[in-house]
Amino acid sequence: MDESRRKIEICRDQLLAAVRTSSICTRYEKCRDALNAVPELKAKADDFRRRSFESQGGLTEGEDIESRHRLFRERQELNNEPLIRDFLVSELEMCRLLQNLCLSIIGVTDLGVDALFDNHDGEQG
Repeated sequence: MDESRRKIEICRDQLLAAVRTSSICTRYEKCRDALNAVPELKAKADDFRRRSFESQGGLTEGEDIESRHRLFRERQELNNEPLIRDFLVSELEMCRLLQNLCLSIIGVTDLGVDALFDNHDGEQG
């Protein structure tokens, strides 16, 4: 293994350790464990999370503005339950941390992926 690859792997391991021991990850795991201890609340939270994820990812057919409003109202109702509220907030923080890390890493170089989707006349489509 060349020296630059070894350096990257060492830095990767340090980054993973930093994420694992961060206050964001520690809080997420604490909230997750507390929610897991109450199966009926966990089921409610998981059902909401699944539908929210499907909605955000465009995975549900016939998604409209009213469906998004329903999810928003349901989120407000779930916020009345402290275990669910704390978990959802900590999950969002954790996801944002991971997303920002991924975007930073991906942004290191241009892989030219956009060019794969260019039309023959040079316009993106």
